[in-house]
Amino acid sequence: DFKFKKVGLELSGIDTYDPIIFLAAVETDIALQILHDENKTCAEVTLHNLVCEDRRIKSINRYFKNLISQVDTDGESSQQDVFRLSYTKWKATDSTDVNFVIGTPQIVILPDALTELLKFMKAGTRSKPKIEYHDPYDATVNVDPENIEIHYSNSEEGGIEASFGEMVSLPKVKKMNVKFVTSDCRFVFVDMGSASGEGLIKSSSSFKQPSQLTETIVMQGKMEASLELTSEITGGTKIMSDYQLFGERVEIYTAQGQNLDHPVQILEPAKLALFYTAKLSGDNGAEEVDVKFVTLSPIDITLSMQNAALANTIFTSMSDSFKEGQA
Repeated sequence: DFKFKKVGLELSGIDTYDPIIFLAAVETDIALQILHDENKTCAEVTLHNLVCEDRRIKSINRYFKNLISQVDTDGESSQQDVFRLSYTKWKATDSTDVNFVIGTPQIVILPDALTELLKFMKAGTRSKPKIEYHDPYDATVNVDPENIEIHYSNSEEGGIEASFGEMVSLPKVKKMNVKFVTSDCRFVFVDMGSASGEGLIKSSSSFKQPSQLTETIVMQGKMEASLELTSEITGGTKIMSDYQLFGERVEIYTAQGQNLDHPVQILEPAKLALFYTAKLSGDNGAEEVDVKFVTLSPIDITLSMQNAALANTIFTSMSDSFKEGQA
């Protein structure tokens, strides 16, 4: 077992005087078990809190500096763990189970911070070196469920052919199951146009005014998702993917400022489910996709022209951030 009181990581731009984002894992517990008698490996990671702070110089006077914070539905600090991961690997069947349990984090999406984070990640990647070589041999291997054929030839030494019947069994498969469970998770999308003037007002009487004028769109709800992947062990070809998403008390509303004041409902709390299945069928390897969307409660949406314009502004800025970060 490993226990860490606090582990911090700061991402910087050109140098340490150009910070971008600071991450800190608070009260982290890691447990690892290797069970030889059961032929499996188990691991569990528990994270009580995750601090993610925007430390860019231009965001010093902004209100939305904490990009990830653990809160409950009333806005108070929560004692629930923000993150718990359990991992189990069975060697005999080559199957894997991964379970994520997420508490009640509030995640703030800032398009300009997203741009700089993408640029940082891209700067650390390198293209793979190209290796050119000449192979004087010509060899092919044909494999099917009943036999295996090998053809080998060389311009100087001639060639050989071999065929082995009933040597290969049906392709073995491996499965991976992933499950996500969250409490009331909240995503806050910030309109940077209304937040850009936060650092310009210095008087104490009007210092809170920019925060009240900062427009946001909030998505909140309890989610449960499961993913099952089936693929071949040898070639890694994906045979089937099965996704299931269940949402409870899912709602969307607009709000103003850091405290999300003056909420105006867009989507009333609803219960819904989404099913997605993709699998290979036939000898030609065609993929069949089946998508189902089910509403388990009445859907009540109220959308004004102002809300539509706000949503378009936010998601356009996010799209531009992705393009600029990947450029």
